[in-house]
Amino acid sequence: MNIFGFKTTIFLPKSLFFFSVLAKLMQVMNTETLIHQILNSSHYNEIFSRFTFKKQYIDYLKVLHPDICSHPQATEAVIKINIYKEELDKYQKIKDDGGVMQIINPNHIILNGDESLLKKSFANFDKLTKLKDEASKHFRKYLPDNVEWKGDKLELHHKEDIIPLTGLLLPEKHVTWLTSRLFEFVAWLNQVGFCHAGLNPESIAVVPKTHGIVVLSFYHLIQTNQKLSTISNKYLNWYPNSIFTEKKAIPYIDLTLVQRTALYLLGDKTGTGVKLKKTNTPNLIDFLLESHSLPYETFDAYRKLLHSLFGKAKFYPLEI
Repeated sequence: MNIFGFKTTIFLPKSLFFFSVLAKLMQVMNTETLIHQILNSSHYNEIFSRFTFKKQYIDYLKVLHPDICSHPQATEAVIKINIYKEELDKYQKIKDDGGVMQIINPNHIILNGDESLLKKSFANFDKLTKLKDEASKHFRKYLPDNVEWKGDKLELHHKEDIIPLTGLLLPEKHVTWLTSRLFEFVAWLNQVGFCHAGLNPESIAVVPKTHGIVVLSFYHLIQTNQKLSTISNKYLNWYPNSIFTEKKAIPYIDLTLVQRTALYLLGDKTGTGVKLKKTNTPNLIDFLLESHSLPYETFDAYRKLLHSLFGKAKFYPLEI
């Protein structure tokens, strides 16, 4: 009885029933939205995070598995997330120039393979970390925090979570700052007298939290103007044609590889990029397609181009 003398007990079950129906309706709506999002996606990063995809996959199955979900397109959605999951699993073990790069967790990577190349990469990493000039102290953050031998493998550790660029597709607003970091890195390498000669999606990782980069391997690094001893076999068509005749380590190589990597991240895995003008800022694509040979001047010109196109730099959270 309430203060007005009416029984109120019948209202509680009705209220619970209403909220139960509402909850089921919301679940159906959420499922409908999820299925629509999956079926209309064109890349795994629209559905999954590279950091948490294994847990996400299980969570999706709990909602969409045909034994649970009666939606007519549930099976189709599960097939598509299975395809994405298989692709993401491949990125846990990535073939690179030295052999296999295994992602243990977001800040722990193991390199395993050609012993001579692994030793060369480690020696070159050690060489760069021992540079004591002020610029090199600044660029230390572009290298892994720690690289050490564990048996016949190299183990890389970094305090922040990192993701190799392999398989990534990023919006223009993120590719612009990432490319700027890479041009800056090349300018520093040239300043201290080195050519990396192997910048590509497997040798570079992004740090989403801080908008940083980490260069993971140094298999081909050599002093500037020396004769190249090795280059990346996987990305032979990314190198400027001149190196196959001159075979000299010059900054033009690194700048070209940065440009190819940027085009790759924008969605053109060939690294040629012409078709990208339809979906990205044409002047930006033009810059990435032009030849550049002077590292600092290229970095400076690129920054000025970004400012003229997009104004003052902004920090856009990167969710991968």
